[in-house]
Amino acid sequence: MRVASAAAWAVINILQYAWFGIYSGVCFAVSLVVYGVTWNSESALALGRVVYAPINMQVGLAVVLVEGREQLPKSGPYLLMMNHQSMVDITIAMLICPSAVRFISKRAIAFFPVIGWAMWLYGMVWLDRGDPRAALRAINKAASLLARGRIICTFPEGTRSRDGVIAPFKKGVFVLAAKAGVPIVPVALDGTGTLAPAKGFSPRPVNIRVRIGAPIDPASQEREALMRRVRDTIIDMQLDLGGKGGDKDDAIAVEAAPRRVAARVTA
Repeated sequence: MRVASAAAWAVINILQYAWFGIYSGVCFAVSLVVYGVTWNSESALALGRVVYAPINMQVGLAVVLVEGREQLPKSGPYLLMMNHQSMVDITIAMLICPSAVRFISKRAIAFFPVIGWAMWLYGMVWLDRGDPRAALRAINKAASLLARGRIICTFPEGTRSRDGVIAPFKKGVFVLAAKAGVPIVPVALDGTGTLAPAKGFSPRPVNIRVRIGAPIDPASQEREALMRRVRDTIIDMQLDLGGKGGDKDDAIAVEAAPRRVAARVTA
């Protein structure tokens, strides 16, 4: 019986994987048409929020349960800060935001088929932490988007958690928060790692639970205290959702040394 069940789930997962690939390509193509007709990335991105995200959740056999929607401002600018369990977290951000959302993502995602192409085309922000000048350009671009009233989603852990425990936060997005002076909306989620684990692809029916916290003013305290406050808030909310939380004492990530950039020699 177990063998039969495992075989059935293997077939279901293959079909889901095929769906996600084909449907992502189709939605990207349609968004290109919309973008070409309207020349408006907001209209193209609306397809992701209204069509792409909810249907993919249904195909993934996931039910998304959101608490605290009243905490979310109806319009930007603000920074959404979420813990990070899975690539599905991007879809969750699209679902809960009232309008188009941009993301700050590590540069490697730009080379992912379809997802990377769409993020590049529609003005997402690429972050290369190993290059200080590139990181500064990314912060300036994100600040410019916020100045135009956009919503930006960030994952302060910098990468997906492999075990569901919330990792220490990196400082880059908090530099952005201070520069832009916009509210930070903390969001905790749990369950996306079951739908799409960091390793492998074997989604099972799951309730994805999301809790939205009250906006936090970045001007209310200095950077390290702000980082701890946002992270503590997300940890507390995630524990309430049934997640693993994180170590509050180990709050701030040790930054890797920047790569050396060769100096240009001129005659």
